[in-house]
Amino acid sequence: MLARAGTPTPLDTLCSSHALQALSPDMLEELASACTVHRAAAGKYLFRRGDPSDSLFVVRLGRLDVVGNGEVVRALGPGDVLGEVGTIEQAPRSASVIARRDSELLEITRARVLELARRTPELALALARVATERLRRDAQSPGPVHTLPSTVALVSLGPGPALAAVGERLARACASFGTVALLDESELDTVDGQAPDALWASVLDRAERGHDRVVLVTSATESSQDWTEFCLRSADRVIALAGREHSPEMLTPALRGQLNGCHLLTDADSRTAPALAAWRTALEPRTAHHAASQPDAAAEIARRLCGRAVGLVLSGGGARGLAHIGVLHEIRAAGITIDRIGGASMGSVIGGMYAMDMAPEEIEARCTEDWVRHRPFSDYTWPRHGLIRGERIGRLLDRLFAGLSHEELAREFFCVSCDLSNGELVVHRHGPVADSVKASICIPGFAPPRRLDGRLLVDGGIRNNLPVDVMASSGEGPIIAVDVTALRSSSSPAQQLPSLPETLARLAVLASEDTVALRERYASLVIQPRTEGVGLLDFQRLDQLVDAGRRAGRQSLQAAEQALSVLAG
Repeated sequence: MLARAGTPTPLDTLCSSHALQALSPDMLEELASACTVHRAAAGKYLFRRGDPSDSLFVVRLGRLDVVGNGEVVRALGPGDVLGEVGTIEQAPRSASVIARRDSELLEITRARVLELARRTPELALALARVATERLRRDAQSPGPVHTLPSTVALVSLGPGPALAAVGERLARACASFGTVALLDESELDTVDGQAPDALWASVLDRAERGHDRVVLVTSATESSQDWTEFCLRSADRVIALAGREHSPEMLTPALRGQLNGCHLLTDADSRTAPALAAWRTALEPRTAHHAASQPDAAAEIARRLCGRAVGLVLSGGGARGLAHIGVLHEIRAAGITIDRIGGASMGSVIGGMYAMDMAPEEIEARCTEDWVRHRPFSDYTWPRHGLIRGERIGRLLDRLFAGLSHEELAREFFCVSCDLSNGELVVHRHGPVADSVKASICIPGFAPPRRLDGRLLVDGGIRNNLPVDVMASSGEGPIIAVDVTALRSSSSPAQQLPSLPETLARLAVLASEDTVALRERYASLVIQPRTEGVGLLDFQRLDQLVDAGRRAGRQSLQAAEQALSVLAG
């Protein structure tokens, strides 16, 4: 239990601000006397782009996001300064700022800032340094910003796994990556005459300052309603714990809205397609995990919260995608735990099997049977919609994934396809896995397009053959990218022309132009098996391709020992 601590005074906040540390004590005191406290509720805008710049702010408590062009471009926490450029230049706000959770800020009016800056040049210089440093950081890291959650709310929705036990498991798992404080309402006695929220906010502030991560534990019951509301307003991320007797219909509309986008933990008995589909529809969780009472579930969520959930992205490339199997052998041998998998085209087939928790040996055996012996791309037909009917590959995938939905897989899995009507990239994360993979592997002109959810879909490799950017959008950890098309060369002598099926398969891969740029920007480790000389329909060369994947995987992992220690940790 943490001892009580008062909310920091304005002077405390200003003195602890890295941005203002060069100011003299006299100037800090003068600034503190000019401050008023501004409160921003979770989900509310502090200001919007284009608003008048009539104040400068310093974050006192909480977390806020700077939003530009619909993306979070900067995260703000205690001590951060915002609005300094517009305030001094008297220009409109250049971006919007929204409170990620309940926050308090110190506000200083533009008139007071300008008065102090004219009288004391050190303030103007300090604010100029703030703006310059921010521009430098933005230039070094363009694009959306992902910040790890510092405060997490664990909310029990009803009967099921013991809340305290799950909270302790989660805290222990997070402690592998930093210090953790576990806070429960029963440990926070109120003081007569003091509002509970004020006490809770001050204790949370102290916990955040002294720990890398704080876990707030609560139960969504009437007796804990105030504490639960505080936890949900104060958390950067929410974990909902659902027992087998609980259902989404029992949640109030308000609570359902607050839980939207949470991590969902359910009992093992709840891991059925209908139950998970109901929860997904109600809460749209970031992730859904079964067997909440098992340590592995808490460990995986902890890795996600702490930015250590390793993602694996497998490229398309026809038969060359069989090299992914060899890489999987080496990843497993290196002791790397993969929590998230994504793929395009043939990468979606191999990735989907690994997401089912198939061992690499089993994947290799299935591919030998399904792709080498049964040749699923050989059901040629009169080319009205494609060179093949696509029925054989469809039946193969139906057998392989056996009616499983994405939600029922052992690991998070997505794959990509392309909407033929508008060229948009479609990311498949929900529903039957077989349907998703059928769309992702549908080479246009070679196989008929697939109809799914009102769309006409073809091979995802056309738009994004290595969707590392899709994986990186969650900001939950490092990414291993395997690109089997990186070292392309012709599969036959230059004077010989490829067959029509081979030409169509190559076009599907070549159409994705951003693979190199994407992997260099987002991937922590890139593995490039040497697949030159192998045609995109040469599935009979499976053994050679698996060996190529093994060699490339082993060499890349050995060459990145320091990165490997992080990935395997």
